[in-house]
Amino acid sequence: MRTKVEGLLISKIPFQDKHFIGKLLLRNGKKVSAVFYGAKGGGKKRTSSLADLGHMLAVELGRGKDGLYPAKEWSLIWAPKKIREDYKALSLMCLYFEIVSKFCMEDHLEDELHIHDGPFRVLSNAIFFLEDSLKRGDFNTYEHLLLFLGKVFHDQGIFPKMKSCVFCECDLAEISQMSLVFEQGGFSCNLCLGPQAEGVGRDAWNFLQQVRSTSYQDFSFKTFKFQSIKSLCQLLLGHFCYQFHIEERQFRALPMVL
Repeated sequence: MRTKVEGLLISKIPFQDKHFIGKLLLRNGKKVSAVFYGAKGGGKKRTSSLADLGHMLAVELGRGKDGLYPAKEWSLIWAPKKIREDYKALSLMCLYFEIVSKFCMEDHLEDELHIHDGPFRVLSNAIFFLEDSLKRGDFNTYEHLLLFLGKVFHDQGIFPKMKSCVFCECDLAEISQMSLVFEQGGFSCNLCLGPQAEGVGRDAWNFLQQVRSTSYQDFSFKTFKFQSIKSLCQLLLGHFCYQFHIEERQFRALPMVL
């Protein structure tokens, strides 16, 4: 059994008076549940300041039962500070955690180690650049959510078909109006959907073209002029929910973000 792990704390549930059950997204892209004894304060183990949402922790786990492991020791590797001081940013980070939790698999530490670090890489980048934008003073909720969703699409293999219309196969690069059709997993030209074509469809296509070819670090929104960036966020979130067969109302942090 692997006992020493590192991961981002993506959820906390109170357990008795002084403890909590936390879920960690590990570096290998899987999640694990652990009981942090005394982590709510008043105990000899640790204080809650070293085990809060968004913290990157090094944890030594004991043998568990039914997928729940005791955290014997833990230490802080990195923590976002500005995010916890901004209600919108904190709500957005919590939404990130909820989204990632929908597709990440549980890690059974007794199993052979298989690594697909994409989910961890996407989430850790999202938190780092969210924190960095608050330090610079240019935080924009919708831009961060858009970029996060685009990177999730790419990592999880749910990127829409981009080259041609899903119905008539015409070249979408030559089309001015189009719509993202969830059921077909791609874009349709306005000739096929007529009045159903969405105003933000072209914006989504342009945005996603750049997302899959540009890293988090190099991505810039300066060249984009969206008709409605909020509507674009809602569209891409709808695509995610359709692909994973979930409903938006399952995301508790969403009303604070959109």
